[in-house]
Amino acid sequence: MPSMPARVIRDQPRRWRSARVVALAPIAFAAALVPLETYGQSTTSYCVTRVDATGTAPVVTRPDWWGYVSHALPPGFCGIRITGECMGTWCWVSSRGGQGWIQMRFVSMDRR
Repeated sequence: MPSMPARVIRDQPRRWRSARVVALAPIAFAAALVPLETYGQSTTSYCVTRVDATGTAPVVTRPDWWGYVSHALPPGFCGIRITGECMGTWCWVSSRGGQGWIQMRFVSMDRR
């Protein structure tokens, strides 16, 4: 089955491309008005918990156990900030070691 040439998509009438932008503009504007806390983003710092003295809390590249470990946080480490969305029990965080997904069972909900 032959594939469609790429120029068919590129040659779309301009009125359709601009209509999409106009249709999405109110959504983008409304999202900009929502406070950051609504999306789970926070300037509050959290700490690592529920990790034994010799273990670490893994921060991974995707929200499941099949992601690569980008870095690991030691027990009692504080300075974790939720900077993105949460999916199930996983949240996008940033810390001194970098950014990634962490399972929230390793993060204390006591704000610091």
